Amino acid sequence: MGAVSDYRSKQSDKEFLWTADPRLEQARALMQQEPLLLNEAERSFTETSIREKSRRVRRTRLIVAGVILGLAGLAGAAWWQRGEAQRQTQVAQKNLADFVRADSIRVAEEAAKERLNYNRYVEGGDTYARSKDWDLALGLYRKADSLYLRFPTDPALIRNSGPLREKIEQIKKEIINNPK
Repeated sequence: MGAVSDYRSKQSDKEFLWTADPRLEQARALMQQEPLLLNEAERSFTETSIREKSRRVRRTRLIVAGVILGLAGLAGAAWWQRGEAQRQTQVAQKNLADFVRADSIRVAEEAAKERLNYNRYVEGGDTYARSKDWDLALGLYRKADSLYLRFPTDPALIRNSGPLREKIEQIKKEIINNPK
């Protein structure tokens, strides 16, 4: 075997072993069936080649297993992050819905309070109109009318808007007919 002398001359450099050479299996079979056909250097070379090939196969398997485990870990982390993102999205959507609901309630409560002012403005305007204080009456009637403009779908305000507009027109005529 010329490979043995190459291996020995290169001071046992593993690059000269038969780790990928198909003749290694033939040498192994020969060594098992007819061990006396190979001298000590050839047997040592064949055994070293077999051990080195096994070591490389184990190393390759470990590398492949490590890569697979690493990829599985990355996939698991990505799956966990996806689940966490979905959970956070659900929490954010719930928080938004809660905020919108609370804000709607707050707006509705404020609107209800402002609608209550409608009657107060009309009654105040009526009081000033009876005392012939046309400017103050007109100011309060206009405040009541501004609530109608702000809440145009409110049934009570719609029902009262016609009579209120008549009162406003009547006060305007009184101001024109009775200047100060």
